[in-house]
Amino acid sequence: MDSSNPYFQQARRTSVVKSLIIITVASWLAVQAGIQLLQVDISQYLALYNYNSEKFRPWQLFTYMFMHDLSGFMHIFFNMLGLWMFGSVLERHWGSKRFLTYYLITGMGAGVISMLAMTWQLNPMFESVQAYLANPGYVQFERFVSDNMPGSYQNDQLNQFLKNWYYNQQNPEYVRESVRAVMEISDMRLNTA
Repeated sequence: MDSSNPYFQQARRTSVVKSLIIITVASWLAVQAGIQLLQVDISQYLALYNYNSEKFRPWQLFTYMFMHDLSGFMHIFFNMLGLWMFGSVLERHWGSKRFLTYYLITGMGAGVISMLAMTWQLNPMFESVQAYLANPGYVQFERFVSDNMPGSYQNDQLNQFLKNWYYNQQNPEYVRESVRAVMEISDMRLNTA
């Protein structure tokens, strides 16, 4: 290969982009292999969780940048295509060190902004949880469900539970079940990466 060729020199100057693509694809493959071969999902330690979640770890602000949707190849393919197309231009223009700094700062900054937005979005639900736990009952549970579970009216199991509780409101078992359900919903929303 002729190293005096200007195209070769430009291609060589995008080593950070190439490394980021290799790391990201290798991470995706490692998570896929862990799930398929070992039945271990390491993405739960590497994906970004809200800072209020018990699953949150500080390193996730860095590692989440290399985690991608596991349901198909197209997500990671187009992400890496975009990184190669636009990242290569920026790395050649700015240089490797400046591009890597930009990539890491914007990636971690986006993680912080995402967590803040998620917290802002979830705060009304957490207030509803606290209000329900302070005063559990049929009407309060119905309000909690309608406010925090859009489309829940289509859930036959939930509708049957509400119907049974409506006709037997003095049964404390329904209150216990509703408190458990509220805590599960809260936990699920908080612990979604």
